Amino acid sequence: MTGRRSFLAALALVLIEGIAYASPPVQLTFDGRVKRGAVFVPSGDEIVFAVRETSPSLVLKRLKIADGTVTRLHPQAGLPETNATFAADGKTYAYLELTGNDAVVVHISDVKHTRNDVLKFSQPIPWDPCITPDGKAVVVSLDGQIVRRDLGSNAEQALTKSAGSNNWPHVSPDGRAVVFCSSRHGDYELYTIGVDGGAERRLTESPGMDGHPSWSPDGRKIAFTSTRDGQYEIYVIDADGSNPRRVTHHPERDDFAAWHSDGQKLLIVSERDGRQDLYLVEVPQ
Repeated sequence: MTGRRSFLAALALVLIEGIAYASPPVQLTFDGRVKRGAVFVPSGDEIVFAVRETSPSLVLKRLKIADGTVTRLHPQAGLPETNATFAADGKTYAYLELTGNDAVVVHISDVKHTRNDVLKFSQPIPWDPCITPDGKAVVVSLDGQIVRRDLGSNAEQALTKSAGSNNWPHVSPDGRAVVFCSSRHGDYELYTIGVDGGAERRLTESPGMDGHPSWSPDGRKIAFTSTRDGQYEIYVIDADGSNPRRVTHHPERDDFAAWHSDGQKLLIVSERDGRQDLYLVEVPQ
């Protein structure tokens, strides 16, 4: 019960409108297991994240903000699953299922579980799916390039055609652009490109890796993970690549930033004493 009381106390502090948010990170989970790709459901009342289990080895779970309860998103799933991503209305979502034999499929589902479309791509391992805000397309990393898949026609369009590896795409809230990371010039840096292709723009140029980008709800900022200062930390830049600022300051790994709908807080996976849990951190303005 100690963890539950801590969760409720933390949420009472950070979710009341108009208060000055606590500066220290606020812990939301307490199991310490390996996690990745946590996101807020657009309504803001739940978090969905992938966590390491015994069987299957990776499952999607949902955390209810109201009381801190954690349950399986797909209780009957027998294969590893990860990387949930929601359309803006919160009704449609995509996620990855690892089917074995070096193959991955993308599921397109709805929250009422009346739809479950399984997408197979031209290459066997699509990765890092991001469903567009209107729910009509999904953007993935496929064979080192960023690819858009239209859910009506099932047509694939390669948005990038560069050297190196392009991955972790995230579509802007207005549905017009994609931010992603690319190793085309050596280490991973951040770039943007139109959701239908078009001119690319480089956003970062730093030592180490810049990756796992995430647009803010208003589209004006991008959060990302970087090793530019020697360890995995969370940073925020303006959408044009300017005004970089560091969000986290911790000797272990901070990763997988996702925005709260208020645009003032980030949900992250943070490692503390070798344990990984979800935390809320305040974004410097």
